[in-house]
Amino acid sequence: MPEEWHYIKDGQSHGPISLQELKDIAASGELQPADLVWTEGQNEWKPAQSIEGLVSGNQTNEQVPPPITGYTPGTPSAVAQQSVEMARRVLSRTPSDSTKRTIQQVAWILCGIVIVLGSCLFVLMEGSAESAIQQGAIGALFSTVFIAAYVLARAIEKFTNL
Repeated sequence: MPEEWHYIKDGQSHGPISLQELKDIAASGELQPADLVWTEGQNEWKPAQSIEGLVSGNQTNEQVPPPITGYTPGTPSAVAQQSVEMARRVLSRTPSDSTKRTIQQVAWILCGIVIVLGSCLFVLMEGSAESAIQQGAIGALFSTVFIAAYVLARAIEKFTNL
């Protein structure tokens, strides 16, 4: 079976391709001496210029970045695997019972504050209303606020009990 090569260009891994295809890409100038290449049997990615006969001497001689270690084409890197595992752990966590209770208590306290402040405002505004229509509108407005506060507190309570 012929050697299969991989190369990294602009952060993207390409391959597998044959050695001749890799040489053609290098000859076209698409593969630069500092671009990394890998084939089975190599311990790590190497700059293209380190592979004998791959790139010609007339190409730009850029500074070679350090080789990528711990990566084999076709398999996720160790960093990617760690990221996936961390995401799974975070997503599988559920809040503790004490955290849920605290969230529920804060929601009900906020509901109580809204109701107390709303009642005070209602009394102040009710007294300044000039007609029965204005009094009715004020009553409807504050009733809506009280109901919304209660519904919000109940919704938070239900969501924390999931």
